[in-house]
Amino acid sequence: GYYPNQVNTKDTITKDSKDNSNKPPKPPRAVSFDASSVQLPDWLSSIIWSSWVEYRRDLKKPIKSQQTVTQAINLLDRCRLNGYTPEEIINRSIANGWQGLFEPDGQAKRSRDTDQESIHWNSPDAWRDFL
Repeated sequence: GYYPNQVNTKDTITKDSKDNSNKPPKPPRAVSFDASSVQLPDWLSSIIWSSWVEYRRDLKKPIKSQQTVTQAINLLDRCRLNGYTPEEIINRSIANGWQGLFEPDGQAKRSRDTDQESIHWNSPDAWRDFL
């Protein structure tokens, strides 16, 4: 067979290997942000955080930004001050198949009772639209 594009095979081989040597080998999916390597507060176990990061990745909804991490940690901290452990909050979301982390129903129920119409901003449905 004659391929008009390949004038000289030797050239294409050298060109390819030259390109490869400059760039480090890429993982199959390039993820620019690694949520599992962020700095965590002392009270948050890296094991439980990693399980959340992995879970989101399995959902094909990887955590893509530092802002998402910061918000999640702030929420876990608020829950912690209300007497819930990060493990409880994260495991609850995973068990329910939620994509986000949510404060336990105490707070959410109150706002739902006062205003039946609006979806609570932190409900799974609101998050689904938001993500």
